[in-house]
Amino acid sequence: MIVNELISQNPVSPSVLYLVDMPETNSRIIQENNHQIYCAKYPRLKGLFRKDVEETKSFGRKFCDHIAEKRNNKGFFTSDERPKF
Repeated sequence: MIVNELISQNPVSPSVLYLVDMPETNSRIIQENNHQIYCAKYPRLKGLFRKDVEETKSFGRKFCDHIAEKRNNKGFFTSDERPKF
């Protein structure tokens, strides 16, 4: 019920998309996309991508898959992965 409670209290809607150049990245995924990524902020999602709780881990995976399909892309990074790139 964690996911349902958080979403019912905090409707999710993204910001506008921003195209960001990342010429210095070591990420193969980003390099294969001409060193560019699209970024959007999804406010009020804190706690919904926790990997130590099965319900939020499952939600996070479904959410990422849905956004990737909707935006017709092959990858999705969350902000906790950002320091690697």
